[in-house]
Amino acid sequence: MATYKTIAKTVKAEDGREIHYSEVLTGLTYALDLPLAQPAGHTLRTCWIGMHIGRQLELPPDQLWELYYTLLLKDAGGSRIGSRLFELFYNDDLVVQNAYRKLNRQQFKDVLRFLNKHAGIYEGTFGQLSRIINLLIQWKAVTAELSKVKGEAGAEIVKNLDLPEAVAAAVCAVDEHFNGKGQPQGLEGDKIPLYARIALLTQVVDAIQAEDGKDAALAEAEGRSGTWFDPQIVAAFKSVAEEDAFWAGLTCAELRAAVIKLEPKDKVIILTEEKLDDLAQAFAVIIDNKSDFTKGHSARVAEYAEAVGKLDGMDMPSLRQLKRAALLHDLGRLGISNAILDKPVAITKTEHEMTQKHAVWSEEILGRISIFRQLAVVAGAHHERLDGLGYPNGKKKDDIPGDSRIITVADIYDALTTTRPHRERMDNPKAFEILNGMRDGALEGKYVDLLRKNVE
Repeated sequence: MATYKTIAKTVKAEDGREIHYSEVLTGLTYALDLPLAQPAGHTLRTCWIGMHIGRQLELPPDQLWELYYTLLLKDAGGSRIGSRLFELFYNDDLVVQNAYRKLNRQQFKDVLRFLNKHAGIYEGTFGQLSRIINLLIQWKAVTAELSKVKGEAGAEIVKNLDLPEAVAAAVCAVDEHFNGKGQPQGLEGDKIPLYARIALLTQVVDAIQAEDGKDAALAEAEGRSGTWFDPQIVAAFKSVAEEDAFWAGLTCAELRAAVIKLEPKDKVIILTEEKLDDLAQAFAVIIDNKSDFTKGHSARVAEYAEAVGKLDGMDMPSLRQLKRAALLHDLGRLGISNAILDKPVAITKTEHEMTQKHAVWSEEILGRISIFRQLAVVAGAHHERLDGLGYPNGKKKDDIPGDSRIITVADIYDALTTTRPHRERMDNPKAFEILNGMRDGALEGKYVDLLRKNVE
């Protein structure tokens, strides 16, 4: 996947130590929590829960390692269903995702209550009732579709990261239920990959304990044992749940550091420049999966930015950093509702203010990762303007990193030349007419010229 395929070069921290791959991936999992509307750290907590279950089951190191990456990437496909949820429910996909995660989809009364609360809230009474009836009639097909799309998108990410097929298969099967009534294939019992059986329990347990406490989570696990959950895995969970330290770990300020240490020591992956490139490219796909209208956006912005950087005389290490920042600049967009991203008319002022948060979230998430701290500032400033009228911080020219200025030009160009929900794409002359109107006030004129030289 990476552009710079050379001899693998290890990435080292400022103190000279080798960096573990999991140090970067665990930081990026905060982005995976966003499209599911889960409290920050959900993925890390499920990894904590699942690895304790795996140890209780006495899994060998190879299996614990595969379980570890299954738990960290189980929601890598979560962003792919945002547009479809908005289309199906005509509601904020983040609200629907949050409730759907906890819903017992095998109980009719629970499903009906869920639909009454979450389907068609932007419609009148008749429209809402019609939508609820249609969803009830198609419920099995709808849930199977959502599970299939999410699972396949997640498995594709796993494969692109060159992780084992067993991890990809498990990510595909997280929504399967022990009694065979899950989705997308209706697998039953031990035909469901073990890692998927563990992951399903962990995500339900965390979602419930986060809102209602550990007793409610334990009760739910026991109540769904034999239907949703493998009784053997529930028994292992109940055993680890007897330890106060297990529950304390879920709210520990150093949870991410604790999760990094859970990776089996003899299987630790050492981070290389190539693996870092592949992570950036994989998460760019996750970002762009959030909306059908942004498919390929981050990759194109990275391509344009890299081309501008080359024409500007940047050296190879600097180009590599620029490309990574461009791939990840919209990471925070995963937390923006598809009711805004896919809105077929121009968004309101309030909605625009909501979208502005994505730049802050991009910087916050990337800033958690030590080797991405400089990149985080670059990504967070891609909507700043030279005249200080940009967002989120109103930075002016000298305070905006040069890489950010390049990405800004590339980002606006791609937005103008691709179809969006409320307008058709523009051709190059029209796009550059707009870009030239913004040069030197909002945009660096030099980078507008270099981009034009590249694309024309």
